Amino acid sequence: MTKRSSSHDFNLLRSLEVFQAIAEHGQMTRAASILGITQSAVSQHLSNLEKLYSTDLVDRRLRPMQLTLSGQALHQHAIEILSRVEMVNVDLDQIDQSHIPLLRVGLLPSLATLLTPVLIETAQSLYQVPQVSLFADLSNTHQQLIKSRQVDLLVTSQAFYDLDGLARYPILEESFLLILPPGRDDFDGDLERLAASLPMIRFSPSTPAGLLVDQHLRRCSVSIERNFDADRTTMIMAAVAAGYGFCILSPTLLLDGIIEGMSLSIKPLPIKPLKRHIILVNRQHELDQLPQHLSLAIRARLQQSMQLLDVEAQQAVVFAAVTNTGG
Repeated sequence: MTKRSSSHDFNLLRSLEVFQAIAEHGQMTRAASILGITQSAVSQHLSNLEKLYSTDLVDRRLRPMQLTLSGQALHQHAIEILSRVEMVNVDLDQIDQSHIPLLRVGLLPSLATLLTPVLIETAQSLYQVPQVSLFADLSNTHQQLIKSRQVDLLVTSQAFYDLDGLARYPILEESFLLILPPGRDDFDGDLERLAASLPMIRFSPSTPAGLLVDQHLRRCSVSIERNFDADRTTMIMAAVAAGYGFCILSPTLLLDGIIEGMSLSIKPLPIKPLKRHIILVNRQHELDQLPQHLSLAIRARLQQSMQLLDVEAQQAVVFAAVTNTGG
């Protein structure tokens, strides 16, 4: 087995940061803009990594760029390495950790299963929290939960800018997508014509996601009859996967169903874009540095999970730099 040299004349961590930006955005120009460096600098970082590992990391023939198998493997390692480095920085900022006897977390139901192990591991390994209580609640209950102190922090789709005294850690922005049954490639771009032959499976109107999608369709002057609805994402996806209709979902809403093995056809939404944010919210000056640790761990887990989705869904997600935006 060939042993790689451990000596480099470049900053490996910085090159991994640049490579992660290329992987997430599929373009050197976009990566350069996000990082505030030149395109030639981005190209040089990529070249340094390819020389170090003696392999091509991206297929430059495709637009947008696609990762090679080696590039996909390095991307997974880069996510974990950079997340750990950031956690080290947070740790060293404040060595003396406050004792947290109980952590109560409200979660979006669509992310609860995926994030439960991450939340428990981070709280117990970094802060030795002896008791963790998790609640999967629709986001329309989240404001009352944080105001009434029934939870200590939220992983939610709302920032609650009308409430003072909250710390906010943006995780990602995602665009909604059109989800069709597998093999349904005859869509011509007209939602109303599609709905005439294939019903739309909706969220219940009482759910935040259902209200968001219904309002967006009205704003776009798209009229679709209500035939079927449900209040859980996996129920909607199961109906679509079985061929009973189509739906409109965001990438993170797809994750549970994809993990369960549901097969779907994913396409861009053929009307004005509809977006939502995933954000961690807690009361300011509480829980020490734990919210920032959790933000980083959640971001890394979601980045890793996005690899389960197809390219169309991956490109609909933009991860935020995890920083406290204040209140």
